[in-house]
This record gives sequence, C-alpha cells and structure tokens, in this order.
Amino acid sequence: MRVPGWVPTPASMKTIKAAIRLQTSTLQQCFNDGLRVDPTIAGKVSYSIAISVRGEVTNVEAAAEGSLPPSVVGCTASIARGWVFSMEGAKEGADVRFSVVFENDANASPAN
Repeated sequence: MRVPGWVPTPASMKTIKAAIRLQTSTLQQCFNDGLRVDPTIAGKVSYSIAISVRGEVTNVEAAAEGSLPPSVVGCTASIARGWVFSMEGAKEGADVRFSVVFENDANASPAN
C-alpha cells in the first residue's frame, strides 16, 4: 500500500526506523509463545507498514520465511498495528519496510 503525499526526509525516516528498532523487542513475546509450542521454529518476517499523518499504523503486511507458524506472524503484525510514531511536521503518512529475524538461541550452532 502506498500512501501518497509526504515523502519522509532522510532525517525523519531515520527517526521512524530508530523507533521501529526500539519497538521490535515487543515482537519477541510472540516468538517466545511459538517456541513453547514448537521449539524448532525460526525465520524472518518482512513487514510493510503504513503510518498515518497522526503517527498511527493503519496497515501492516507481514511475509514470513522459514518455519514460523502463522500464529507467530499474525501476533507480531497485531502488535505492530498498535505502534504509534511521531510524525511532527508531516502533511501525509509514510510507508516503511523492515525485517526481523527470529532465532532460537538454544538451537544455534556454537561458535568455533
């Protein structure tokens, strides 16, 4: 989904991406819940979110790679829908894309 109008400046996009980095830890609980059901799950979720001029997330698209079940992907998308961003000075909303890798540290290979 493309939101017409305001194109974030590099500085405003940097602020949005920094806020996303701070909030991605809230997605971990969905992954932890999935691990309780299947301890072998892992993967990457690519998100595309639309942010309104008021800073509310109005749309979330999430595409998974790996062995993440739909329940985990849906849970993370639901959390992302609740995020709010500072859009000070914006005349229109923005689209942002980012990815999160979910790994089970217990199944990771030891470093050599």
